[in-house]
Amino acid sequence: MRTFGFIGVAAVALVALPLAAQLEGNPVVMKRFAGGRYLSPLCPLKGDFRTSSAGTYLKTSIEGAEGGGRPDDEKRMGIIKKAKDAALAAIGANPGSQAGWYYLGRSELLLGNLTGADTAFTKAAALAPECAEEIKGYRQQAWQPLVSAAAQAMQASKNDVALTHFREAAAISRDYPQGFYNTGILFANADKTDSAAHYFALAVAASGNDPRLAKDKLSAIVNLASMYQAMDKHAEAVVQFRSYLAAEPNDAQVKKAMASSLRLSGQAEEAAKIESAMLTSALADGTATANDLMQMGINLFQDKKYQEAADAFNSTLAKEPYYRDALFNLANVYLAQKNGPKLVETSQRLIAMEPLNTLNMKLLGEGYRESNDQAKLITTVETLIAVPTAVTIDNFQPMKAGAKLSATATGQEATTPGGKPLPAVAKTLTFEFVDAAGAVVGTKEVVVPALKAGATHAIEFEVAGE
Repeated sequence: MRTFGFIGVAAVALVALPLAAQLEGNPVVMKRFAGGRYLSPLCPLKGDFRTSSAGTYLKTSIEGAEGGGRPDDEKRMGIIKKAKDAALAAIGANPGSQAGWYYLGRSELLLGNLTGADTAFTKAAALAPECAEEIKGYRQQAWQPLVSAAAQAMQASKNDVALTHFREAAAISRDYPQGFYNTGILFANADKTDSAAHYFALAVAASGNDPRLAKDKLSAIVNLASMYQAMDKHAEAVVQFRSYLAAEPNDAQVKKAMASSLRLSGQAEEAAKIESAMLTSALADGTATANDLMQMGINLFQDKKYQEAADAFNSTLAKEPYYRDALFNLANVYLAQKNGPKLVETSQRLIAMEPLNTLNMKLLGEGYRESNDQAKLITTVETLIAVPTAVTIDNFQPMKAGAKLSATATGQEATTPGGKPLPAVAKTLTFEFVDAAGAVVGTKEVVVPALKAGATHAIEFEVAGE
């Protein structure tokens, strides 16, 4: 899954208002429209004397009456309400009044009533399409400080406050992706994948084909795909990944994610082609990591493409010769191929790493069986049944200057080749830790008590060494 990235918005200076004025409506929006000059409509509007009065009231609320100063906040709110009443009267007389709905929207905006402003502006834009861009500008002026406030809250880890501001921003304008995208981030980080997917989808839609928003759109697309993956909606995830890769065809991380969703949505053949091409390319330019190669090998093995899987695991081991899981997987590829000699060789390397892991002995026995080496098969079986204590490594965690290891010792029903029971005995095990070149850089001795068949003993420790 992608790491979710914040999409920033420009900071907007906010002018403080007294508390009494703030209580009238949304304080952030009211601050935004508290000062400045009154702008008359730039688009043609059909109205009447009532709408003319509404415009005059709005101008007076901002600039003051002719010959007088700007009204204080309490008077200003009262004048704006008169503008609103005049606009409502015009709409009451003529529900199709362009100017009535326009001035109602501006009045509601000055009062901080986002829902009312949105409703009025939507109606005004429908009645007067030539005014749509101007109305969009007023929406943006209210939207921007809300999104800026939300961004500041996010950066201060006040996510509930941020979410409130983002929702308020969406109430007045749905034309810009940033608010939707960052809302998606909040929900994704809260593991609310359904809600996150909804908002990332809105961000994609709001981005449209605007080249200025191309990068933001791609971020929304890939995060939407990641949410679909988390929801097990892999067919939907593939659609989004394809859209992203159409613009960024060389993004290996997204290719790998899409291959995973293709496989999980029943499109294994296409997934295998992508993985094979990625493997070939990564091997050619040397960018493939051991973990990348390991995962590709697992996928190829599941698709029963055994030779390609063997190539992937061998490439993993070329990078990390002591990667035990890669070696174990390679042995299982040779088992599936019934390649006795290769299985013997790989199993012997496993036994050198883990001499008390009985799975390794069983793989070696199968290698001799496939090689028709009956004598060595018998010797291997006799060794296997005589093991009184099996040891498996459960977890190995390398660190900068050491490592942690956990393992489990399990008592076995050990017998001689003739079937005579062998007693459980205590053992002192020596664990050797090697560097990339195979040199021992640390050791640890652990005493394992005598264990009855089925009894277990946990082994956990840390060791120092780079």
